[in-house]
Amino acid sequence: MDGTCGEEIDGRCSPIAQRCGRRRAGIGVCVGESSRILRRVSDRHLSFCRMRTEFQMRISYNFSVISAAFLMGLTLVKAAETPPRFETARIAPGVIMPEKLGKKYFSYFSRHSVIADELERLIPTKFSLILNGIELARTEVQFTQDDPPTPERDQLGQVFVRHEGKWVVMWLPVDGYHGRVEVQLRLDDRLSRPYEIVVSQVTRWAIAGITLAVTAVIFGIPLWMIGRIKSAHTIGSSSCSLWTVLLLDQETDTYSLSKFQFLVWTLVSLFGYTFLTLSRSLVHGTFEMANLPENLAGLLAISAGTGIVAPAISAVNGSKGAGQINPSFADLVTTGGVVVAERFQFAVWTLMGSATFLFLVVGIDPRSLKDLPSIPTGFMQLMGISSLGYLGGKLARKPGPIIDQIAPVAPIGPKLTLTITGRKLSKTAGFKIDGAEVQAAVHSHAVTGTAIPDEQSVPPDLFKSLTLDVLQPTADWLKSGDHTLTIINADGQSAEWMFKI
Repeated sequence: MDGTCGEEIDGRCSPIAQRCGRRRAGIGVCVGESSRILRRVSDRHLSFCRMRTEFQMRISYNFSVISAAFLMGLTLVKAAETPPRFETARIAPGVIMPEKLGKKYFSYFSRHSVIADELERLIPTKFSLILNGIELARTEVQFTQDDPPTPERDQLGQVFVRHEGKWVVMWLPVDGYHGRVEVQLRLDDRLSRPYEIVVSQVTRWAIAGITLAVTAVIFGIPLWMIGRIKSAHTIGSSSCSLWTVLLLDQETDTYSLSKFQFLVWTLVSLFGYTFLTLSRSLVHGTFEMANLPENLAGLLAISAGTGIVAPAISAVNGSKGAGQINPSFADLVTTGGVVVAERFQFAVWTLMGSATFLFLVVGIDPRSLKDLPSIPTGFMQLMGISSLGYLGGKLARKPGPIIDQIAPVAPIGPKLTLTITGRKLSKTAGFKIDGAEVQAAVHSHAVTGTAIPDEQSVPPDLFKSLTLDVLQPTADWLKSGDHTLTIINADGQSAEWMFKI
């Protein structure tokens, strides 16, 4: 290549140089011709792109117009097929429980009220009901002037309607319509919007009765298990009943306040949860486990903790006085026959709280019951303080006397000797026989004897065995038969036991 040709391949000029018409053309001439050719190709390409873009835009526009026209046509067709609507202000209630109509036949209906401005112009012959998507025949709808109506035998399956002003009251037969029911009203060619109501098959009293039965069964299963076990514990010569076994503190043969409050809160919470579950399932049609109310778990934790800690304190510090021979509910607020403030407060607030919770549960209409009443934080704190006061009193108070056995010695002359076995017995205690005091200051009723110390007693002035010598006892004390001995410690705590002569 000699430099005059723009490009040479295998000894020949390139195609562009050849199109110049000169084999040895100058570089500038070939380059100019190449630029013109490239511009023409580019212009043709751009023209083609513009035509293609314009064609695509026309196709897209035409498709949009056709789609919009098609959708508008569908809307018009649907509007032509759908009757005009009228607005109802409300239908109440949303959840309905059945009521018995009349006294002649055993039939239950659910009552519903609908209010709407259009109903003021209602004409019975142009009114119809649509239930669950099915329009009722006119023979299935019976207009009535009575509130409530009294159906005849051949009307038990009909729907009763009472119209007054803007109100329409309907009674639906529960046998045919229960659970979730969709309701619509038709006036001429106009429809109300559909409403969903829930119709229960059980009455409020049925819910309460089923709740009592279920609670009794659930609570009774553990009681039945306990009843199958023969308790070897006796009080005097009598065996313990089932309820006594549940509440009894066997150390003192008295009813335990910690056990009592634990059983009360367990029973009340069980009843409430059963009532809630049955209401949600049988009335609302919601079959699922309900959540516990706020702070109820914390309250049960306080109750259970008190039931655990109280026996531990008694094991370390000693039990309260045994009091009377047979247990009674007075034991809940007393210690060895002495009324104690912190026990009284704890018992009162336990009864008050459980009764209030139970009253609120039973007082709520099952139709509106979605959750159990919540336990206020303040009340839970109050129960915690009462529990701490009760446990603190057990720590601060001295243990009381407990009598396990009295062995009388055959009277020798005018002297009566009794050997008392038990725990926490005091030599300085007061004594009563058959309710009459044995006073050491009276020579004919002098108290002497020996004592065996109680190794577990703190302070060590309490004993587990005393021998009581009563000089010159009264004639009544020496009579054959059962007699009662009462020992009263210095702090007022007492214990009773029977002995026989």
